[in-house]
Amino acid sequence: MRITLACLLLVLLSGTVAAQQCPFDTGDENRLARCLIRPVARGGNVGQAPETLPGVLEELVGKPMNIDLVKLRQHLTESGITESAIGGTLVQNATKVRYFVIHDTSSPEIAAADFPANINDATWSGNRLATWLGTNTPVHMFVNRLGESATKTNFSAVARGTKYEGGRDIANLQQRQQARQRRGGLFVHVELIQPRRKSNPNTFFDLGPTPGFTQKQLDRLALLYIAASFRSNRWLLPAFHASVDASIAEAHDDPQNFDISTWLSSVKTLVDKVKQ
Repeated sequence: MRITLACLLLVLLSGTVAAQQCPFDTGDENRLARCLIRPVARGGNVGQAPETLPGVLEELVGKPMNIDLVKLRQHLTESGITESAIGGTLVQNATKVRYFVIHDTSSPEIAAADFPANINDATWSGNRLATWLGTNTPVHMFVNRLGESATKTNFSAVARGTKYEGGRDIANLQQRQQARQRRGGLFVHVELIQPRRKSNPNTFFDLGPTPGFTQKQLDRLALLYIAASFRSNRWLLPAFHASVDASIAEAHDDPQNFDISTWLSSVKTLVDKVKQ
């Protein structure tokens, strides 16, 4: 969700200082990786970077790719998942990609006082992936709350899902265009379907459900992370949308209520199953 004036007021009232942009130009990949997963709170508030990379990321970031293609494809077959549903064929390279950006859709917006009881069921209209594929959202993947995914843009193609990719952090128009060209293709984007409510009648739709995402969503997100990293031939740096665009005007506040420990447990379980 874009940070509007109402959102900015929420940040100011909280007494939180606006987060700084991550050091994308640093040679310290570990430092950058920690910055990109700063926890995201309501109103676009971004917390402190962890002192060390959490969970399995410590074992992966900066290390050689160790996924066995045969084992990964066997897992897909056993799970009834096609390669077209996880960003495209696994043998098509996406070697420019460096960052795996995690978003939430921040919609549908729920006017009622409570979230629908069926948001994690197939009966909830928000879980219809075909509807999301028809939007103009610049994204590679959608993942619904049933843990199903659909590809909108192949991982090898550019989909500028952050303001940073568009050079919006740069005032000079010529330099902005140069940055836009340079940064294009470095990011893949995954939108996790998450409805929003208002925390009070006078604010924007700032409140996500708790937990923010289902276990099935996080399991599919783990598979997408491994697939994208395999095609890049390097372990990508996971990144939260709000952390990527921190300090840029009209930035975003997603993903809300993301449990990184649970997600990384899913990543580790799958890596252990399909590694060489």
